[in-house]
Amino acid sequence: MIRTDQALSATTMNKVYFTAPLIGLIVFASLYAWSRSGHEQRTAERQAAAQAEHAAKIAAEVEARRVALDEIMREQAKLREERAARQAREAAEREARAVALDARDAAFRDQERLTRDIERLKREVTTEQEAVAKLQTDHDALLAEQAFLKTIVPQARANTEALQRVLQQIADAESARAKQAADAARKRS
Repeated sequence: MIRTDQALSATTMNKVYFTAPLIGLIVFASLYAWSRSGHEQRTAERQAAAQAEHAAKIAAEVEARRVALDEIMREQAKLREERAARQAREAAEREARAVALDARDAAFRDQERLTRDIERLKREVTTEQEAVAKLQTDHDALLAEQAFLKTIVPQARANTEALQRVLQQIADAESARAKQAADAARKRS
């Protein structure tokens, strides 16, 4: 036979084996129910949070695209302005270069013309200096001739007067001799 202590303990054991899983099942069922009721809410919250996050992400992407598009439009406008400014600057530089080249060519032509004029004027100056030197020589010669004539003219006049006196004396002597010859011829005749 079984002892009562043993019987008691077997019944207690049966109760423990039966009540422990039953308590575990009740705890599990309540935790499961609690989890399940909170799970739907948490899942709904997670889905709402995910949708809100997704909507925020899409809104951020849309805003980022709008900002990027605005930035691109500003950059394109800036590039257009820079291109227009560069083209205007290059056109101005080309125009300035053309003006500078024209000015350089004009200056070169003027320099060539002035060089030719200088050479011509140098030749003319040389010719004129030679003419002035010839005129100076002629002037000096004329001054010397004038000085010579100033000294020689009175001598020539004096010589002319002396020669006229001599010629007069010769003529007088000739006429005296002719008179004597006529007188002698008259006397002979």
